[in-house]
Amino acid sequence: MKIAVVHNEYKQFSGEEAVVADMCRVLEERGQLVCRFIRRSADIPQMRFGKLKAFTQGIYNPFIKKDFRAFLLAEKPDIVHVHNLYPLISPSILPICRKLGIPVVMTLHNYRLACPGGVFYRHGMICEECAGGREWRSIIHNCQNSRFKTLGYALRNWSARVLRLYHDNVDVFLALTEFQKRKLKEYGLPEQRIVVLPNMTREIEFHPSREHDMVPYVAYAGRLCPEKGIDVILDAAARLPHVKFRLAGPGAELYREKASPNVEFCGMLSKEELITFYGCCRLAIMASVWYEGFPTVLPELMCLRKPLIVPALGGFPEIVRDGKTGLLFRAGDAADLAKKITTLIANEVLCDTFGKEGHAVYRACYSAEVYGNKLLEVYNRLLL
Repeated sequence: MKIAVVHNEYKQFSGEEAVVADMCRVLEERGQLVCRFIRRSADIPQMRFGKLKAFTQGIYNPFIKKDFRAFLLAEKPDIVHVHNLYPLISPSILPICRKLGIPVVMTLHNYRLACPGGVFYRHGMICEECAGGREWRSIIHNCQNSRFKTLGYALRNWSARVLRLYHDNVDVFLALTEFQKRKLKEYGLPEQRIVVLPNMTREIEFHPSREHDMVPYVAYAGRLCPEKGIDVILDAAARLPHVKFRLAGPGAELYREKASPNVEFCGMLSKEELITFYGCCRLAIMASVWYEGFPTVLPELMCLRKPLIVPALGGFPEIVRDGKTGLLFRAGDAADLAKKITTLIANEVLCDTFGKEGHAVYRACYSAEVYGNKLLEVYNRLLL
């Protein structure tokens, strides 16, 4: 079959871009044809009236509708698979697929169909006030710390909801976790059209050599920002001065002064460096204080046979099985995180046990083979 992949790339490369690329690769390896309709937010600064266009085109874009219709007529895909539509594409393209009789699958990488910002999080707290048709609440709270940007986000969600652009034109919504499915069903998405398809990762091999630093340490990689719970991690590290913590990713300048001496900031790492970074750690942690979607780093770590400590929040308890592949801690509770780290850091046997079980879960649930089978099953059901 032929699949048209529709995606508005973000200004900076993100995990979502990696997921889209991996999905296309999986399909092509299975003999499917993939054509791409891509727009890039990185182009906005070079556009004339770029910010204004991003504001208006996220709500309605007549030019992109013309381009998209021509694309579909030229490529004649069997399925349209949508990822991100904002800000340069917009959901105004979706009725075109319906008119041409092409089924639409949409991967829900976040909670944007219910929350203008997409994350159910604002100003340091979980927030669901906009869900259920109350987009105006985001304007009151200025969720994006910019009145112009917040207004644009609210208007595009409001218009898509009122015009039923998603509800009437998407045949299958792919949620990343059962938690995400429940949340979106709770706020009006039809349950019978939501299928849970977790993110995947490919098999990763790592063989440590003598030059690798094998001193046991706790690893974290990702953005260093409040919603990722970096303050919680630093608080836990201060409670465990004998344990080495290594944090990789952008944003260290915001945290260096408050970090204890046992914390090392490793900066941005390449894909190869990241494999070594994780491959040499004793255990890995996440401490997010918002409803994460499905961080691909979790199956990557399972593939590397590393135990995980994550918050008991959102979809995390589905991905990390408490007492089997890792441990859960109370979200936002640095003392509980420190306690769980203490349980694992000195117990190499338990770490190995969790790591082996995690690898088995990865093979059964999050491998490229499993992902490809489930995705093609979704497509085939639509084409019957």
